[in-house]
Amino acid sequence: ERDAYALGGQRFAQLRAERVASIDSTHSALLRQAQADDTAPQILWADSQTAGRGRMGRVWQDAQAQAGGDNSAAATPRRSLSFSIGLTLAPPDWSGLSLVVGLAAAQVLGTGIGLKWPNDLCLRQAAGGYAKLGGILLETQALPSLQTGTERWLVIGLGLNLQGVPAAADLRAPAVDLVTALPGAQAADFWADVPALCSR
Repeated sequence: ERDAYALGGQRFAQLRAERVASIDSTHSALLRQAQADDTAPQILWADSQTAGRGRMGRVWQDAQAQAGGDNSAAATPRRSLSFSIGLTLAPPDWSGLSLVVGLAAAQVLGTGIGLKWPNDLCLRQAAGGYAKLGGILLETQALPSLQTGTERWLVIGLGLNLQGVPAAADLRAPAVDLVTALPGAQAADFWADVPALCSR
């Protein structure tokens, strides 16, 4: 286990990182890059996505994009954290990967945040319900350029409501943001340094 963690840490330490102001979808962009033979391990972070992707063809509603990028004092502040990680991977079994990613993200966010299978990060509510804080999307591609038959290009996408929630009529659960979901001091720490939150 220690060896696996050390190897994982080395691999993620080598990620090429890029941050962009706006993009259609970080997830789609990394899939396109792999198809163009760019399979270097990388993370792509966008301040705003115009066509974010969710599971089963759903759309990830980016709070800032919905607000038109207007985060002026007169507007209701809205902000999301959207990033995707792309890397090649050849695990013996792919079936538990979504669960591991979700649990790791929930652990970073802290007490009260859970995972609703298969890919929703949620705030647990007193009555036994939940409110959606964010979502995770995993997708793999077999590429001719990869060295082994078991190796695939993996994109892990994560979208998180930081402040303000998207106005969408088709949400399966109420939406919540990090500012209201977490205790004040904890939310303030995350909010004060969003790049550190992305890194964690």
